[in-house]
Amino acid sequence: MISPSSRPIAVPPSETEAAQVCANARLQKPGQFANRTSLAENAARIRFVAALVGPLFVVGMIAWFMPFDDLLDRSGTPLGGDYLMLYIAGQTVRDGQSSHLYDDAAQVVRMLTVIPGIDPDTCRLPYRYPPLTGLLMAPLAMLPFGGSFLVFTLASSAAGICAVRTLVKVAFDTDAAGSEPRSRWLRPALYWIGSWPVVLETLAGGQLTLFGLAILALGLLQLKQGNPIRAGLILALAAYKPNLMALLILGIVVRYPRAAIGIALGSASLVALQAALAGWSSLTAYGQLGARLALQTWSLETPYWKVHGLAGWVQKLLPGYERPLLLLTGAAGSIAVAWFWRRRPAAPTFAPAVSCLLLINAICNPYLPIYDLALLAAIPCLLAGTAAGLKFDHLPGAAPFVLAAAYFGPHLSQAFAPMVGLQLLPGLLIVILLYLLRNPVPNSTQRCYPAGKADRGRHDRHLSTSIDS
Repeated sequence: MISPSSRPIAVPPSETEAAQVCANARLQKPGQFANRTSLAENAARIRFVAALVGPLFVVGMIAWFMPFDDLLDRSGTPLGGDYLMLYIAGQTVRDGQSSHLYDDAAQVVRMLTVIPGIDPDTCRLPYRYPPLTGLLMAPLAMLPFGGSFLVFTLASSAAGICAVRTLVKVAFDTDAAGSEPRSRWLRPALYWIGSWPVVLETLAGGQLTLFGLAILALGLLQLKQGNPIRAGLILALAAYKPNLMALLILGIVVRYPRAAIGIALGSASLVALQAALAGWSSLTAYGQLGARLALQTWSLETPYWKVHGLAGWVQKLLPGYERPLLLLTGAAGSIAVAWFWRRRPAAPTFAPAVSCLLLINAICNPYLPIYDLALLAAIPCLLAGTAAGLKFDHLPGAAPFVLAAAYFGPHLSQAFAPMVGLQLLPGLLIVILLYLLRNPVPNSTQRCYPAGKADRGRHDRHLSTSIDS
């Protein structure tokens, strides 16, 4: 909180300056491209690619399970991929055997019961989530496996739609940008996220990342509305996979210290719930598992070319030190961005700062499989509400190439990694991070107002509120 004596004083512009600001705003409003034509062209590109990729992906997935004589695809992977692991964890909790959640041998027995034809030697799905995830999966484990996966996929899709709608709401301040820009961005954003190959693989693979995206979106909305404790309570739900957004949450706590209260309360409640319903033994077993995995130099269960952060790069240079180096670097980067954001609340805006934290969280995450990249779907949604948006005036014709790189980059990087020996995606993420750090964009909540005294007063009160927060 800045004291009244040290608070910066907003100096109203002259009538000429105000007229020029409004004239510029009419040419380029926050959350829009340089003009309506640019937005329409890129929205049309997104719709075209979505209409092409979505059906092709679905047809390809169905064909991959031919001849449909079991629940295994042609590579021996079960329907839903890792969802079988979550389903078995739910069964284990449902049957009151939470102490066996991390017993790999017991999990294999259950796996063969659900899908008898699966080969446990080539399809290993050890449970690595906290007991909380098993508790949440217990109701779905009461259904047959196929029906359970269908319900889970529908719920995950609903979480993704909720996340996109919430992120677009976070990106656009209704008072500043009006409802029209938000409505024009929502449909392209839904097309984009709904057909992004990363999201499609997340759905097909039975992953939980879209629920994490919804948690992130709802937490950011509470932060934007000035409720950091509520935001902390929501972000505490990310404990279902602690490493998913740890560095991001660290930055949010530095920027909004009161969010730590909500995170602490939420975490304590979740621990108590797990202890009451799953027993302390399951929490102890999870702690021992985490310590054992942390001491390993590398998990052979996931080859380097499936990990999209910088872990593969660091491992080649300093084998055995990738985890501590990445975590320390990521923590320092998150703290630096958040501290600058806190010290100069009117300089870096909400959206670019959060986007930088998301990129640092991805780049420096020691374990980042492709489906966890779905969290980065928040970045284009958030940046849509800034004056920069997705326009590329200084790079004529670059928009289609940037969209294509973001759309297909993760899978192309994973495809080429075994040939070149490294994941190329982290380099692209670093370039985007540096661009955002070097090119801060104006706040989407800065409004265009005439030289009238009443409107100046409203703008001054808005500036004071943003400084106080």
